[in-house]
Amino acid sequence: PILTVLIGANGAGKSNLLSLFEMFRAVTERRLQPYCVSHGRSEALLHYGPKITSRLTLRIDFGGVTLAAFTTGFLGVSTKGRL
Repeated sequence: PILTVLIGANGAGKSNLLSLFEMFRAVTERRLQPYCVSHGRSEALLHYGPKITSRLTLRIDFGGVTLAAFTTGFLGVSTKGRL
């Protein structure tokens, strides 16, 4: 088995990095909406909520090669905070 260890100061983004990969998996499995519901809806996931952040984009590059990329497009703003 392989062991990966993330080391960094408090607030450096270790948990955010792990959450990013969890969200990316949800996107690839076409279950982004259930993921968002279980993680606090769009208000908790988007910078300043859906009124300020209108789209979600992820791009993963290593050594100049794009391994993965997606954009959700424009996010609908609703009182329920759904994506």
